[in-house]
Amino acid sequence: FFILRMGVDKAEKYDRQIRLWGTDGQQRIENASVACLNATAATTEALKNLVLPGIGSFTIVDNGNVTNQDLGNNFFVTFDSVGKPRATVCCELLQELNSDVSGNFLVEDPVTIIDENLQWFNQFTVVVITNVPAAALQKLAEHLFPRNIPLLVVTSVGLIGNIRIQVKEHSIIESKPDNSLPDLRITQPWDELKQYCEQVELEALDDESHGHIPYIVILYQALQQWKDKHEGRLPSTYKEKQEFKTFVLQGRRIENEQNYHEASTEVKNAYLLPEVPEWVEELLQSEKCTEQEASPFWLCVLALKQFVDKHKVLPLSGSLPDMSSDTLSYQTIQKLYKEKAERDYEEMSQYVSNVCKVAGQPRSNISDEFLRLVCKNAQFLRCISTRSIKEELETSTDNGLKISKKLQLGEISHLICLFS
Repeated sequence: FFILRMGVDKAEKYDRQIRLWGTDGQQRIENASVACLNATAATTEALKNLVLPGIGSFTIVDNGNVTNQDLGNNFFVTFDSVGKPRATVCCELLQELNSDVSGNFLVEDPVTIIDENLQWFNQFTVVVITNVPAAALQKLAEHLFPRNIPLLVVTSVGLIGNIRIQVKEHSIIESKPDNSLPDLRITQPWDELKQYCEQVELEALDDESHGHIPYIVILYQALQQWKDKHEGRLPSTYKEKQEFKTFVLQGRRIENEQNYHEASTEVKNAYLLPEVPEWVEELLQSEKCTEQEASPFWLCVLALKQFVDKHKVLPLSGSLPDMSSDTLSYQTIQKLYKEKAERDYEEMSQYVSNVCKVAGQPRSNISDEFLRLVCKNAQFLRCISTRSIKEELETSTDNGLKISKKLQLGEISHLICLFS
């Protein structure tokens, strides 16, 4: 799919990183445009880490010249560049790292642009800033926050660094957590999966076929047998869970039967009920989960809420992990998961159409590709917001006044407790 969209050369060039953050993540990187105010060692290093994976474009704003001090800490200046504009030199060397990236520079004081042309920053998706006076920083921050353009304030002194991120709202769809379980729905199977798992007669299979049955079937049948012996209950206590794991392994015919080993490894999937994670539940209950929110993310979340209200579970992701199985069995069960995920997507698509209609938004604002991504990663959706720098400064000022008043009253003990 990525090859069709981006071409063979780019697909091969960025193959390793696409495996890390996916085609959508790569597309977002290639569509991004970053403004960097002041080309210090820290900010040019940050740009390097964006240029290499193929960011769309960057613009450096700096009115200083390269000094001997820069030679000691900035990898993107050279001995023969001393006295030349730092923005020009850093831009040229950064561009050498990746010909796909467009690099630009302005030999101008960032403060001047902030004071005279704030609208210039509207073209960027991210702004990185360092070594700018507090008044100019606050002015820029107040301009970017309502426009939801992330601002990264970088401070670096030797080996000590600090980064402050200001973003009104940042939605996350593909978080790719390391400890997530595959979405198999063994405890709540739909009819087609239930029928497939029940038709397999494990005892009647020869040894070779027995060793190639997908572990989903093994766990499903083991769970039904357990429930028959325990009045329909799932394993709940630690002791019961260990007993169930042992019970699963008793079905193997030889010690190293790989599919039974996989079943014991994924045994949690047999007794954990599918549920809506608390961080997704927070989104569903958020005050932003209304038709008044025009962003595609929140309209999809509202549609997701309607889906969950009806089914009490999230849409099936449709992704199936690798497992020991013969080709036919794996393809058959993979097809079941894909078809169920497609039905859930179609239902979500209808909810999205209804939501867009009520919101007065064209359905075309939410692409099928984006909605499929939401459905596939529904259990990982998150939304991050930070305070504005203005709000932070006002809060800090208020806290400072409160502490000052308490000190005037001689409440030294309160200050000690506050910072201990």
